[in-house]
Amino acid sequence: MQQLQLNLGTHFWANFADVRGSHQGLHPEALRLRRVWDAIANGIASLTASSPLEYSRPEIPARLGIGSRQFASTVYWLVVLKLAEYQQNYLMPTERGRWLFEKFDPYLEYAETPCLLHYWGLEPPCLMPSWWWLFNRLNHPEFEEDGVRSQLTKFLQTHTERRNPAEMAQKDLTTILSCYQRPESFAWGRGSLLSPLRLIRATEIEYFKRSGKTGFYTQYSWASNNRCVPTKWIVLATVQYADRKQTRQIPLAQLAYQPNSPGQIFKLGEDAIANHLEQAEGIKLILDTNNRLQAKILDSFHHSPNGIPNFC
Repeated sequence: MQQLQLNLGTHFWANFADVRGSHQGLHPEALRLRRVWDAIANGIASLTASSPLEYSRPEIPARLGIGSRQFASTVYWLVVLKLAEYQQNYLMPTERGRWLFEKFDPYLEYAETPCLLHYWGLEPPCLMPSWWWLFNRLNHPEFEEDGVRSQLTKFLQTHTERRNPAEMAQKDLTTILSCYQRPESFAWGRGSLLSPLRLIRATEIEYFKRSGKTGFYTQYSWASNNRCVPTKWIVLATVQYADRKQTRQIPLAQLAYQPNSPGQIFKLGEDAIANHLEQAEGIKLILDTNNRLQAKILDSFHHSPNGIPNFC
């Protein structure tokens, strides 16, 4: 398979050849992620830990007790969230996956885990072009689904080699818009792992009610100072963003509004990011010569370059 590498300046990098299959319109679910992860990391039945999971074997879903569509979706989510990776026809655990499932949160039950997985999915290299576009390019707090779909289709036409970008935009957008809805919006046991973030919500605006249009949504704006994002993930995103810029001091405005920044990924403004960084050890807020706030990463701050927090 020919690999397609896209580099849109410093904003976006994706290798779409590595993303086999799709989410199948299904959300990431904690129990399925854990079940398939166990098969990848530990083997199932006659498979052993030294015999990696050949994900394309048709009998694997049944042996795991899930449907083939659910299995394909779960494999997709494990890969795009960087918890597993393809090596030829096999699925192998990543270092991040082992850290998450074997050390930090084996059953994905901690409140801070969805935020971390959301960040891992969107940070470069991002393997979800539609997600990347919505969080980094769509900067309107309120939007209507039909209009957004046409914009996303144009982005996919220009920046990917998908055969049917309109169909991909439709499927991805439907999944994205439902993925972050309130937990009570889902049937019992079917909730999205990312729903606690509530980064996108369905709204009813009087104008759209009168016009008969439906599918109107609001991204939590920067002013909302998203309450559920732990400071440690803002610190992780800030330091990794600075690393990509090859600097130890970076303007707060960049951390809020530039693509791939903590502000774009978590929908936080400058004030919210400043509040988080003020609580962080090893990062100091200073004023530059123009009295603009900068985040300075102190020499005493050490972190793991592979995206795994070393302060948990």
